[in-house]
Amino acid sequence: MKILTLNTHSWVELHQIPKIKTLAKFIIDEDIDVVALQEVNQHQETLAISADEYYLSATERAVHHDNFGLLLAHFLKDLGRPYYWSWVDAHEAWNAYDEGVAVFSKVKPRQVAPIVMDDSYDYSQVWRRTALALEIPHADGSFWVASTHMNWWFIEDKYLFASDFASLDSQLRQLAGKAPVILAGDFNNDPETPEEGYAEVISRQWHDTYPLAKAREGEYTVHKKIAGWETATKAMRIDFIFTDQPLQVDYHRVVFADNSPEAISDHSGVLVDFDPQQLFN
Repeated sequence: MKILTLNTHSWVELHQIPKIKTLAKFIIDEDIDVVALQEVNQHQETLAISADEYYLSATERAVHHDNFGLLLAHFLKDLGRPYYWSWVDAHEAWNAYDEGVAVFSKVKPRQVAPIVMDDSYDYSQVWRRTALALEIPHADGSFWVASTHMNWWFIEDKYLFASDFASLDSQLRQLAGKAPVILAGDFNNDPETPEEGYAEVISRQWHDTYPLAKAREGEYTVHKKIAGWETATKAMRIDFIFTDQPLQVDYHRVVFADNSPEAISDHSGVLVDFDPQQLFN
């Protein structure tokens, strides 16, 4: 089973449409099963539309015709392989966008579930963070895949990550019950910074697919200063695919490296492959 995660940086990228087409072709060529995306944006002033039968609604906010996820879904369909997908909004971004997260699945999910980590924040506040979980059917049952975009460990005199992740962890495990869970996304925390977000995730019995992989290609997912990391002095690994149980992962690849001509975002993507039968052993 192949799973891809990518923070798309959508509509802040130059040449956005060709980059969406590049991503769609990559998904088809690699025959990826599930795709978790972050910063899946749409302009707030564009036209709202009715999506087709492959869109599974998880929010009351309407999908607009320039929603990054919607355009990706159209390009996948044009390439002859439609994917089921869902999107949930998180907050307003740059005073112009509805920003959210999305999940694409090659097979039709049984259900979709939006998660709000802290509902005390107003939609206009960037600290309002969400996740989106899809229940994916399998011959031996089902498993859940969630896409999320976490807060930083500490921002503007607030320790946000720990409480947000505790909420996400609790809601995901309650939602899934005994079913396996895969959690992917931009965590805005680097393993090389001790006793912060990465340590918090691991302490809650989530397993990082990077050290589990038999083969690894690339490591860091951000190599330069980006929004939110203007003071960064080194490359960081802040995009992850976690599982709620240890697995034998065939490979962990950094794709669309942000410091290469293949970049399609200010983040690199992460692609992992493993035998899904392990989820049910």
